[in-house]
Amino acid sequence: TNVALVLLYVLAVSWRVTKKQFDVLTWLTIAGGFVASFLVIYLFVSGITYRNIHRASLLVAGQETNPDYIALLLLLPLSLSIAGFIAAGGRLRKIASFSIAAVISGAIFLSMSRTALVAVVVMFVVFLIRLGLNRRILGVAAGLLVVLAAMPANFFSRIQQAASTGGDGRLDIWLAGLVVLKHYWLTGAGVNNFWVAYRDYAGNARIFRGYGRGSHNAYLNVAVELGIVGFLLMFAALASQFRSVRRLRAKLGQVPVRVVAFEAACWATLAFGLFGDILW
Repeated sequence: TNVALVLLYVLAVSWRVTKKQFDVLTWLTIAGGFVASFLVIYLFVSGITYRNIHRASLLVAGQETNPDYIALLLLLPLSLSIAGFIAAGGRLRKIASFSIAAVISGAIFLSMSRTALVAVVVMFVVFLIRLGLNRRILGVAAGLLVVLAAMPANFFSRIQQAASTGGDGRLDIWLAGLVVLKHYWLTGAGVNNFWVAYRDYAGNARIFRGYGRGSHNAYLNVAVELGIVGFLLMFAALASQFRSVRRLRAKLGQVPVRVVAFEAACWATLAFGLFGDILW
């Protein structure tokens, strides 16, 4: 998987994409998110849930996807569909984009991922900052609130539970993870070795949460596994992306809505990384 991802990255940065190709890629991303979301909602309504704990996810041929990760993967299609609604000229396009965004957001919320909820809020804030408050932004906000209000009761129970359990033990894992970081900040523990290194320091948690736990924080994960060099390289890569958007904004005055959608999805993903292992 690691090799395949590197090759995909090399291909992506070596290809000069035309506007037509980019348009097709954007719509395929939205369509893929819509189809996956529709299936997630259909399975949930049919009573097929992740490990029978009443959380929606993508379950195909006996394979179950972690609800948090399916929600993460739907952030970009949601952002692009919101941008489609904001930029749409005709009524039919507005209705189609709004409906797609409603379905995708419904699937994200039904995953019961509290981290994804934070990410969606961050996404909306970026849209608000970049485009200002207008009728279409208010329409998006109203649509998201309606979908949120339609969620089952255990969705809101999970939000309340997070406050009383430290994010289902995340806070305790982070405290022990910081002790791990003290020992591996220079050389790193190695790729995918956070859970291995964690076993030796699991007892430093305020409440013991078991051995071999994941970091539940992408930044802590990178710092422990790749050390200070890998951590700085990751932030340098992120900074270069945002610098590109800033230069584009300086050149054009105001970037296209679709670029704002990518930026919003990026910020949402980074927010998700505060509470989840999303390195790969």
